[in-house]
Amino acid sequence: MFCKCGCGREIKIKPYHSWYGIPDYISGHNKPHKTWTKEEIRILHEEYPKIGVKIVERLNRKSSNAVYTKAYKLGIKSEHHFWSPEEIESLKKVYPEKGSKISSLLCNRSIQSIYEKAHDLGVKNDIINRISQRIVPKLTPSTDLAYIMGVLKGDGYLFRNKTGKTCYAYTHGLGLCTINMEFANSFLYSAQQIGLNPFLRAINGHKYNPNQQDYFRVDAVSINFYNWWNETKNNYVYIRSIIKSFENEFLRGFYESEGTVSVGGLRPKLGMCNTDEMLIDFILEIVHKQGFRFRKYGPTIRENRKPLYNVLLQRKHEIPEFLSYINPCIKRGQ
Repeated sequence: MFCKCGCGREIKIKPYHSWYGIPDYISGHNKPHKTWTKEEIRILHEEYPKIGVKIVERLNRKSSNAVYTKAYKLGIKSEHHFWSPEEIESLKKVYPEKGSKISSLLCNRSIQSIYEKAHDLGVKNDIINRISQRIVPKLTPSTDLAYIMGVLKGDGYLFRNKTGKTCYAYTHGLGLCTINMEFANSFLYSAQQIGLNPFLRAINGHKYNPNQQDYFRVDAVSINFYNWWNETKNNYVYIRSIIKSFENEFLRGFYESEGTVSVGGLRPKLGMCNTDEMLIDFILEIVHKQGFRFRKYGPTIRENRKPLYNVLLQRKHEIPEFLSYINPCIKRGQ
């Protein structure tokens, strides 16, 4: 490019990524080649069975993920892929007591590899089981239990390891995923108050999906709570007896999960929705008992999804009264 002043001097322009200090591998320069040469495939066939993904040191501009994927497609397996009978025997004997610490006894085995093999063999980590069984929550009627029950009827969930095997970090328990830190902290606090030992993590959503927002995850391990709620969640007669005198806390948990509010404009409204019609009827029964004139709408038919049911409050003067009654930490209509 030549100078615009007319002096005829040639000017070298740096790429934009050099101006802003963007690394070449992000800007598009020096990307790993997608195509594989015949020589690279030959090296892969010869060396991958012996040294696995360490072969990236010999394959210029090939990532370890690209090497693993190509080897998988070609049916090439590393010798480390196979577990010897001695390794399997050690895993069965030591893993139940030491968990992933067994990696020090199994050379060239990653912690993830040990977890997966233990899962395949059905070998359980007894340490996690003992901790989970030792946590006995307070399941007597209280404000915090009613709130947790409301959340579990909405965005909350129960979790357990697939097929009942407990070789991973979790066994059985309850949890919540939300983009609202206030909501996560509120659930965390109530879980602590009923005797659980929850933990809160901030999750980078972009790591798994470019369109996923960052979110917060609260998990609490307890086989006792898992079994209790699994048997209770659809027994509305029993739920009614537990939340008696704490209906506002139950509604708060459900509203923070499934509620929406719009107080601006000519038609303010507050609503809660769910795919479970029996649950919506139960919510409607509670709010009518408290004097709030909600109305039920639905089902709303959605393609490839369950029908949706709504309860709506559209009386302008009652919306602030309802919000004051449940006192939510989010969706306050401000």
